[in-house]
Amino acid sequence: MGDKCIGQSRPGAHNGMFGIHRYGEANPFFGKHHTEEAKEKNRQVHLGKKYTEEQNLENSERLKGRVPYWLIGKELSEEHKLKLKASVPRGEESPHWKGGITSVNATVRTSPEFKKWAREVKERDNFTCQECGRLGGELHSDHILSFSNNPELRFELSNGRTLCIDCHRQTDTYGRQKSEQT
Repeated sequence: MGDKCIGQSRPGAHNGMFGIHRYGEANPFFGKHHTEEAKEKNRQVHLGKKYTEEQNLENSERLKGRVPYWLIGKELSEEHKLKLKASVPRGEESPHWKGGITSVNATVRTSPEFKKWAREVKERDNFTCQECGRLGGELHSDHILSFSNNPELRFELSNGRTLCIDCHRQTDTYGRQKSEQT
């Protein structure tokens, strides 16, 4: 998508009854602006509009993986990506901050180190479930000894195994089953 020129239609960008989405100079509205009256009318139409949960899920699915229009045909440098990431407020600076309520386990499970461990376990096991032998599909990197009870073994490859979701659910360390049993 990085070699895309401004002014072209995106392949397969059909918008139902409105035809093809056109970007840049190919868009008939290119260089024009809505009048203040049109903006206000549009605002009034959408004011207070509530979407159902089903509509929200549909919109979310439809937009997944979509490149924002202002990035079409552009490649971001690593430096620019880092600047964008640094500009997002984190921790106490974030408007979503709720006083540090994320558990240590949740923080570790979303860390780059954990993701690296999970990927390395799957690569070591050739993306094959170690219980049933299923290749590919939805695979989990499972801790043989409990994640929460053995923090010193969280990133040890020897404490990991690749399991398909069905086999993982059968283990006593899946989810909260282990802690509920004790």
